Amino acid sequence: MDDILIIESTVSHDSLEDDAYDVIKHVKPEWSRTDVQFKHVCDIIFHFSHFRFQALFPGGVSQLQSDWQYIETALSKTKSPVVFCHNDLLLGNIIYDETEDKVTFIDYEYAGVNYQAFDIANHFDEFAGVSPIDHSRYPGPEFQLSWLRTYLEEYTGSPPSPHQLATLHWQVQQFSPVAHCFWTIWGLVQAEHSDIEFDFFQYASSTYQGYVLKRDKYLGTSPPSPQVIPPSPPPAS
Repeated sequence: MDDILIIESTVSHDSLEDDAYDVIKHVKPEWSRTDVQFKHVCDIIFHFSHFRFQALFPGGVSQLQSDWQYIETALSKTKSPVVFCHNDLLLGNIIYDETEDKVTFIDYEYAGVNYQAFDIANHFDEFAGVSPIDHSRYPGPEFQLSWLRTYLEEYTGSPPSPHQLATLHWQVQQFSPVAHCFWTIWGLVQAEHSDIEFDFFQYASSTYQGYVLKRDKYLGTSPPSPQVIPPSPPPAS
């Protein structure tokens, strides 16, 4: 503990941020062994013979693996920056103190390096809730663009251009079904191993429905072209 206190007293917060940023710049999420890892891990962590898995996922593990392969191909052109992500930004992990006008994030057990657009997309997906999941709560374009504009102002230090805003919005749409697919697999793992009294099979099925819905609507669409994005209106006088 004394060593930790000494380190904390001699290393500035800005220095820690700079060092972390230098590391993140050289880290990229790994896709190349996904197929092998997916099948190997799935065989270990949950049983596909479970009757509820067969009923809710008639395509079986082959369908899930095919989905993941399609995701990998579709995301190849997104070019979303790699940043430090929370990776579980459901509403319960964001605490707002109204008296101090302060927001605090909790539960960092899934935090790590990931694509920027994944974290934002997952946050929007989480508007659907957990039990029951209602995908109609997914925020519309007006809310998303307002949120993303504020985010980019904080992230870059200046108001975003129309193309910057449209690009991030498109990237988030691409990652929206990906987040659903991730939580589908997580739910199946929990159904096999968790002792919590919760219907993880139903959760996995509901998140998979979200994946299919967003996949068919967003995944694989073309990125925005700078030529077709109208300029932002001048600020009100």
